[in-house]
Amino acid sequence: MRIAVTGVTTDLGLLVAGQLVAAGHQVTGMAQHGHRDLDPRVELVCAPLDSPALQELTADAEALIHLAPVEPEVPESAGISGIVHVTQAASRSGTRLLFCTHAAGDPELYDQAAELVSSSWGPTLVIRLAPLVGRIADWAVCRTAVTLLAGKHDGPGPIRVLHTDDLCRFLARAVGSHRTGQVDLATADGLTYVTARRLLAPIGTPPRRLPSWQHPDPGFRLIPLQRDWEFECGWSAGQAVADMAGALTGRRLGHSGATPLRRHLPIPAEVIASVGVQCTAPQDAAGEFDYPIDPRFPVFSTAGCSDALPGPLTPMTLDIALGATRRAQRATAEAMGLPEPLAAEWEARSVAVFGHRLYTGVSICAAIAPLVPGASADGISRLLGAGQAQYPTPSVLRRTAAGAATVRRMMALSRHYPDRCGSFSTSVLAAKLDRAAVEALTDAQLDARIRLLRNQIQQGWTLAGVGALAEGVLARAARRPHPVLPLPSVITATSHLSVETAALADALRSDAELRSLAAAGDLAGLRSGAPAFAAAFDAALSRVGHRGPGEAELSNPVLAESPEALLAAAALAAGTAPESAGAEQADPVTHRADAVATAREQAWDATARAINHLRVALRESGSRLSKRHILATCDDVFYLTCDELLTPPVDTRLRVRRRREEHQRLQDISLPEIINGQWAPVPGADDRGVDIVALIEQPEASQPSSWARS
Repeated sequence: MRIAVTGVTTDLGLLVAGQLVAAGHQVTGMAQHGHRDLDPRVELVCAPLDSPALQELTADAEALIHLAPVEPEVPESAGISGIVHVTQAASRSGTRLLFCTHAAGDPELYDQAAELVSSSWGPTLVIRLAPLVGRIADWAVCRTAVTLLAGKHDGPGPIRVLHTDDLCRFLARAVGSHRTGQVDLATADGLTYVTARRLLAPIGTPPRRLPSWQHPDPGFRLIPLQRDWEFECGWSAGQAVADMAGALTGRRLGHSGATPLRRHLPIPAEVIASVGVQCTAPQDAAGEFDYPIDPRFPVFSTAGCSDALPGPLTPMTLDIALGATRRAQRATAEAMGLPEPLAAEWEARSVAVFGHRLYTGVSICAAIAPLVPGASADGISRLLGAGQAQYPTPSVLRRTAAGAATVRRMMALSRHYPDRCGSFSTSVLAAKLDRAAVEALTDAQLDARIRLLRNQIQQGWTLAGVGALAEGVLARAARRPHPVLPLPSVITATSHLSVETAALADALRSDAELRSLAAAGDLAGLRSGAPAFAAAFDAALSRVGHRGPGEAELSNPVLAESPEALLAAAALAAGTAPESAGAEQADPVTHRADAVATAREQAWDATARAINHLRVALRESGSRLSKRHILATCDDVFYLTCDELLTPPVDTRLRVRRRREEHQRLQDISLPEIINGQWAPVPGADDRGVDIVALIEQPEASQPSSWARS
């Protein structure tokens, strides 16, 4: 379908447009200006609603979703006059108009807007929304938080809310329907103000004089939603408010939305699009998700990425990982204080995709080197062997105080960093999702959980990315060699697997019979003959069972599914002498760097656990879709993007088949280690897989590549 969306650059508009594009619709958005997070597949028209462009846009569309706010003092507002313009345009062209109205808002304003839409000549659908909650942290979500915290409307009955995820799901369904009239959208259950205030306690007291909803519970008729639309919300009221509390923690509530507090790392409020445009490459070699290359930053390398995320990666993994790395690099750009042109390039292509493999943006790394203590463009250029490229050095970077300022920022940020990583790890552990738990979820709840896990993974990458930057800067300030730039191999480097393997190896060294059983992979024999070791092995597996080689690839198994690999690694390590840790005299900066390193490893371990939770949820979703014949097999789920999975397009099977063929083709070719402006397959090269035993057994295999220390 051809769908037009007004207010497409609002926080809600960005989510809705991305969901509709993933569902296979042709989406055109209208707004006053562009937005960096708008899905590149959305065609954007920058014009006011009173311009002729609106009529042209509506005439070509089968449905028009009006998301520009009505209230005059909120961001991106179009006011009542905007309602008049869209109703007139839709009526003239006969386009179906969908309008979302806040039922809890000022009746004089919102009832007038709903009446204007309902009384227009064309087909319309008015969607009455309960107070919005969720992770986007815009003005409407902030207003709901203020309403619940202030408690001015405290009454005997429960209050219903609506998660923005459920609103996106409903709009994706509603555009494909021909229903008109009015429908109420809210959670089936409610919660009291007392419960809401308890859940929102981490936010603290909101600033004074912030507006609240006038009628937070105006009454909703939900039977038509269930009977006629066959729609159920994936979030309960309590879960939705708790999710909002997590998103708003570390932010300051305001009239226009919530803004991050200084030196805080709140949950990402937006889902960043990960879609690229094909770059210069042979037609039979380029992948669907290949990135474009900016001629100013043309050089890319596999170093810094290939060991953390060996490819070719599946489309689902690319979608999740690239959105997460972009979110992380946005945070590190802010932490480094990068000027806007370099910050945009660092976010977009410090990690790029070619042939379904990840590459490091060497040019942008060299360009930002003057701002990072201990980094240098020459050191990074050594990666190329003979200095094959020129790196941009904008004059804005020539600041002698840049390095010192970065150190000060890292010292300030690192004070509370371990606490935030601990809180994140606790939240991931509390949301344990095994096969039995995921099978008990309804389809709507499963969709909501997948969206939540995607957001958790972005949060984990952000925490680990900022931690990797702080760890490197502080270590260099303490005159210790350490990777400086926060790239995937640095972010994901942890010692968890090697520590657990070493502990098991110590137990095997003292008993030759145990060592022989372990070397033979006889796990059953160990369980019967050495219950103490078996208990230690099971305990280790419970701690690292969610880890494994290529753990960020969602289609890969983890150690919990192949415990023999952990046993084999321990047996291999038992045949060598244990390593002794040397004592090191530590100054305060070194202590801080070590604390940040420990917290970063904890954050990445929790991220790997969230990735495994998502892996379990995706398999369950794939199983359900295959039973409904939307997918041919369960594993087809890994050849969709996350949004495509949540709203499957009409050509789902064709997309999966095409991507499977492309993935196989890319597996059969070898890509160059260095790309400069364009690339072509390397003839005769040998792409080797990952040795699971070697990866677990060797501690250095989990450490960043030496190039990052330059």
